[in-house]
Formats: sequence, C-alpha cells, structure tokens
Amino acid sequence: MCLSHFFEGKYECAEQYARMAYAAGNGGLYGAVCLIMTLSSSGRKEEAEILYKKVKDETPASQFPASLHAKANAYLGRVDEAFKYLNIAVDDREIWIYLLKFSPELNLLKGDLRFQKFLGRMNLHE
Repeated sequence: MCLSHFFEGKYECAEQYARMAYAAGNGGLYGAVCLIMTLSSSGRKEEAEILYKKVKDETPASQFPASLHAKANAYLGRVDEAFKYLNIAVDDREIWIYLLKFSPELNLLKGDLRFQKFLGRMNLHE
C-alpha cells in the first residue's frame, strides 16, 4: 500500500504505511527503504539520511541486499552510490534485478545512460 500511495504523490499516506511495514517487520529492510523513499520525496531528506545510516549500521551486510541500497541511495540523491549497488546486485544475481526495467522505484535512475548499460548487460534492451 505504501508504494501505491507513494507513486500517486500521497506522501502522508505512504509514510503511514511505510512506518507500519517498518514496525511490523521489526525494523524490516523493505519497510525501512520505503520509508526512506517517502521521507526523501516529501522533503525530509535529513530524517531519511538518519534512518538509512541507522539501518545500514545495524544490519549485517549479508542481510541487506544491494538492490535495496540502490533504491535508498537513488532517493537520497546519491546516484553514483545507487549505481554502485546496482552493479553489486547484478553481480550477485539478485532475483529483484530482473525487474529492473519495469520497477518504478528506480525511475529516478532511468534517464541516466548507465541505466541503459544495465539493461543491455541483462539483455533487457528497450
């Protein structure tokens, strides 16, 4: 529900659902990343940065998929970091990465030429 509201620009509702998902998952990563996306998009980037640092510091690297780092970094405005993590996600063959072309969560990166390289690397050309 969070992303449904998020992509309609209803950030207050999206934030409520993201907070519920984060709390229900005992600090679950997907809920945290949705909350980071929502906070950043609603102009509360500093709060989103603090949450990302907290989650990153408290979660073992082996349990924090690169694809989620990529999404968080994209919304925090760190495009180079987002692409660094996308490279890792592709190298690790994360299952999510096969939805790369269609994921609206990465719309912020789709205008970058590096995104097209990822599509080509995965035989997902436009």
